[in-house]
Amino acid sequence: MDMNRVELLAPAKNVICGIEAILHGADAVYIGAPKYSARSAAGNTIQDIEQLVRFAHQYHARVFVALNTLLTDAELAEAEQLIHQLYHIGVDALIVQDTGIFNLNLPPIALHASTQADNRTVEKVRFWQEVGCEQVVLARELSLEQIKEIAAQTNVRLEAFVHGALCVSYSGQCYLSHVIGGRSANRGACAQPCRLSWNLENAEGKRLISNRHLLSLRDLNNSKNIEELITALYCRLSVEDIKDEDGKKKKKDKEDESKILGKRGYFRVNRDTERGERNTNKENRRNTESEVLDLDMLTRPKT
Repeated sequence: MDMNRVELLAPAKNVICGIEAILHGADAVYIGAPKYSARSAAGNTIQDIEQLVRFAHQYHARVFVALNTLLTDAELAEAEQLIHQLYHIGVDALIVQDTGIFNLNLPPIALHASTQADNRTVEKVRFWQEVGCEQVVLARELSLEQIKEIAAQTNVRLEAFVHGALCVSYSGQCYLSHVIGGRSANRGACAQPCRLSWNLENAEGKRLISNRHLLSLRDLNNSKNIEELITALYCRLSVEDIKDEDGKKKKKDKEDESKILGKRGYFRVNRDTERGERNTNKENRRNTESEVLDLDMLTRPKT
């Protein structure tokens, strides 16, 4: 893969979302594996992913599969078998978090380090580079200056988010769901308690704030900073699921995909023209195919 190529990567909850993302100009899409994915609720089958791969490859787009939960020893054999299945249906890369995967008998498939691996430092990114990852997905909490620093001191291909949900904790380092209800985000089962309304009380139990979404951050939106990101480094630009003002995930439909993917602007079109590459704008594809709080105590409102 050309290190100097700027690409747009979009999420695919399912095959339909993936196809629409490609039709609207995505260079690649990522989709959850049948098991061991942080997107475990998507419920995609091998057959679903194969259908998406076949469609994507018609337009020289690529499909990455997220197999990015932490695994138990008992799950490694099944994970290895699943990886081989994904390789044989033509998946272009796996997005992973658990380093145990690197000790498996793997087919020659590209591995990308998931944002769930908390990739915030030069040292962490170098680690993934040294163990063989072709690409590292940077933590979405990073500033532009931090991204520049990592890019200047590493040689691996980097991926940066331009749009997506922000957790109240660092990516892959939140244990709130597991502590409250036994559902681990690093096992693909986050209950998203940060998206609920909470009460804020001080140490004496005095209510300071009632029934507010105190832990639900606004979405990351770097759509106005894309040019700076591209100037800082050549990277893959990612978008993620859209949420409404209360932090609830919207139903993703064709219009939602179009609103985000339509922001990709002139960057890719100009670069294609300069290099004489294929025209990948969305019209051609459609024509040929179908503030920080010091919290003393938080309590949930009584229902």
